Order: sequence, then structure tokens, then C-alpha cells
Amino acid sequence: MSLVRGARVDRMLRPVHWWIWSDFERRVCKLLRFAEVEADGGRDILRAAEVTTDPLLRRLYLAHAIDELHHADLFRQRGAAALLKLPPAVSRFTGTSCKTTPRRARCSTRSCTTKCFT
Repeated sequence: MSLVRGARVDRMLRPVHWWIWSDFERRVCKLLRFAEVEADGGRDILRAAEVTTDPLLRRLYLAHAIDELHHADLFRQRGAAALLKLPPAVSRFTGTSCKTTPRRARCSTRSCTTKCFT
């Protein structure tokens, strides 16, 4: 039953997903935010590994943290590659030029309220 329910919800949300991912600048911002979230999750899991006394659990935490940090790298690389495709005059990213070294800048798109790496 839950499998059918999930598919129905996915079909209902398809227009929303299309709207979110159809705008190139919004897509770039999302990818960079995903990278930030994955990296934060990896750091949280590393902190959990530091305080656990169970060696097996510590090893599993570390493997999971490495996986999360790898995901962050993948999202960041994909977002950075897409960011380079944006013409600086068209970009809605404020702060320094998008082609400089990674720095935090406020993404001024309508839907993006978090800081993105540019």
C-alpha cells in the first residue's frame, strides 16, 4: 500500500519538482545547498563517532560520514560546474564574481534564502 501511495505522491508533486529544477540558477543554488547539507551531516556523524565507545558503531559511523562527505563533494562539483556556465551579467548571485575562489555569498533568487558557495 505504501508503495502505491508513494507513487501517487510523486505524481502529484511532479509539477512542483519540474518548476524547482527547470530554472537553471535555482538548480545551481539547490545543488550547492545540498552539498552544504551533506557536509554538515558528515561532520555531525563524525562527532558522533568521536564520542561513541563501541568500536563497531564507531567504524560504521566513520564509513557513513565518509559517504556523506563524498556526496557533498559530488554536489559541490556539479554545482560549481553549473555555476561556471552562468554568465556573470545574468547571474543573480551577489557578492564576488561566480568564477572566483569558493566564498560564501547570498543567493538572491526568489526561492533561495540560504547562503550558497560561489
